[in-house]
Formats: sequence, C-alpha cells, structure tokens
Amino acid sequence: MIKTLKKISLLSAYLILPLALIIATKVLGEVPETFNVGFNQAWIHSNYEKQWSDKFYDAIEVKRILELTKNSGAKSIRMWLFEGTNPTGLVWNDGKVSSISPDFLKNFEDFLKEAKKRDLLVYPTYFSAGSLEYAKGDLPTLNRWWNLINNKFGGREAFLKATRPLLDLMYNPKYRSTIFGIDVSNEIDAGIILNSFENGWYGANEFVCAVRESIRSASRNEQESIPVTASLGWPYIPMKSRGAINIILDPNPHPNCIDFWDIHLYNNYGNIPNCEEIKALVQKYKKKIYLGEFGQFSKSYDDNLQLMVNKNFVNNAKRCGFSGALAWRLSDIRPGVNPEARHSYEAFGKPRPAYQFIKIFNENETRLSENFLK
Repeated sequence: MIKTLKKISLLSAYLILPLALIIATKVLGEVPETFNVGFNQAWIHSNYEKQWSDKFYDAIEVKRILELTKNSGAKSIRMWLFEGTNPTGLVWNDGKVSSISPDFLKNFEDFLKEAKKRDLLVYPTYFSAGSLEYAKGDLPTLNRWWNLINNKFGGREAFLKATRPLLDLMYNPKYRSTIFGIDVSNEIDAGIILNSFENGWYGANEFVCAVRESIRSASRNEQESIPVTASLGWPYIPMKSRGAINIILDPNPHPNCIDFWDIHLYNNYGNIPNCEEIKALVQKYKKKIYLGEFGQFSKSYDDNLQLMVNKNFVNNAKRCGFSGALAWRLSDIRPGVNPEARHSYEAFGKPRPAYQFIKIFNENETRLSENFLK
C-alpha cells in the first residue's frame, strides 16, 4: 500500500511540476520559443552564380518554391546572393567591386515581395568561402577576392560601398521584417582551410566584424539592425580541419563579431556531438545557435534514410539548445549533377516523406505554442 502511494505521489509530481512551470511562466509573461524547421534553397534551379540576373531569374519557380516552403509550416528560407567566384550580381572594375547590377536588386526585391506575401523570413548569405577552391590557377580572380577579404588596396571598402543599395533594400520598412539575418560567409571555416584569410582566425574575425559593422551602420537605429553571423560547416578531417563543432566551442567566429551562431552538420545518423558543451556556449554568451544546414552524408537516394536522419537531427537540435534548423535542400534536382535528388525534399513531382515529417513537426510546434497562449 505504501509503495503504491509512493508511486502515485511520484507520478503526481511528474504531472504537477510541468503544470506549475507552465502556470508560472504564463504569469511572468514568458512564452516558450517555438522550434521551427525551415529550408535552404540557396539558388533556384541549377542557376548557381547567376540566379538573380534577368536571363535566369525564374519568377514562377520562385513562387512555387515559396509556396512549398509555406505549406511545410516553415518560417524561413535561406538564399545565397554572391555565391561562387564570379557572381553576376557584382560588377568589378580594376579588381574591385564597383556596383551591384540593377537586375540583381530588382529580382531580389521581387523575391522579398513574394516571401512577405507568405509571411516568410529570408536568410541571405553573401559568399561561400569554399568556392575559392575552384579558382586555383586563376590569379586575377584569386587576387581580387584576397584583396576584398583581407582589405588590401581598398578592396573591402569598395565592396561595402558598392553593396550599400542592397542594405538599403533590406532595411526598407517594407522588407526589414522579412529579413531573418545575414550570413556574411557560408562555411567560413573553409576559408581558413584554404588560407584565404591573412592570420587565420584573427583575420577571419576581423573580416566578419568589419562587414557586420557596415551592416549595422546602415540601420536607422540599433533595434532594427539585421543580425549577422558567419556559418561553420566543415567536418573533422585529420591534418586538415578541426571540424565545425570543435571550432565553435573555441569560440569562433568570435562572439563579439556575430549576433548568433550557424553550424552545418551532415551524417547518416542525425547525431549532434558535444550537446552539453553547445548548451553551455549558448548560455554563457546569451546568443542563439541555429542548425543552418543539415542532411544525410550518404550519396544514395533513400527515403527511409533521409526520414530517419531528419527526425534525429531535428529532435537532437531542439534537445541541444538550438533555436531552429534549416534543412538542405528544398528543391535540388540538377540534371547531370544530382539527378537522384538525394538531398531534395521533393522528387518525381511530389514531396518526400522527410518533407512530410517537417510539416507535421512544425504543425505540432505551432499547436503547442497556440495552446500555451490560450
């Protein structure tokens, strides 16, 4: 009888304690943050480097992609702006960026308009540090990017001045609420591996701080400043890369240079190493961390594998203190490159099971939040 009473008492404690916490939280006016799973699209179709030019911008496909994002319950979509070593959006003169092409601004604004109609947040990314690997032997291209990144011969100042119209567009009152944040360099740790930064992480952080300051200075007040980060993504490779998880715990990019962290993970299990250390990092610096890209490592097209990896990554990210996640890649069917669509969340004209999982997960998170507020 006593054992039974103890069991009942213990069970009551498990039931009453969460209820008490909910009541206390409601009284204090603190609403638990909803964990949302968004998507990376990065570029439309296969139009890497050229997607924002009039010749390749596909307004119909943009609407389809944004509808697919909205229908999943996602709140955000990550897009790249100046990917590659020769993006059509940047106009170069004498080795420096002199302006942004008018069609770039026009078409990016169209994308923002369509995203706003659907209450979606756009997460723009400036560069991809690893793309310089493909410019080996092309000294003019390497030199102009070296000068931009490391602030040689006025290269960085020219870029920051030339891209001010882009910031003015994102800070426009019509669109500011549609901008999630800016990733100034996709997987900046690749730039360390490729020796793209003078003085390693010291130079990388100096670059991020300078670009962040430029972005913040374009705002009318500090409260509306667009949050800035530089994402990490390389796995541990002996004698080459310490791995993004280890680098972020250093911590790099330095907390003084970013407003949140963004880390990319790919494996066939959906596990996230150093979970407790990540939670401690978030708590220590009071900065959010997002799983900015995630997916399977395997090259196989496998619905069951993709579904399992997604479930584990999403649940582990929430457990480890991440504030959200963005799956790679919403629509990734590239003839001659990725015909089997191993990463894509749609294939053969319909969404895959992992897309349906994300949709159900987001619906449940929204329902929990709404119930909490009732």
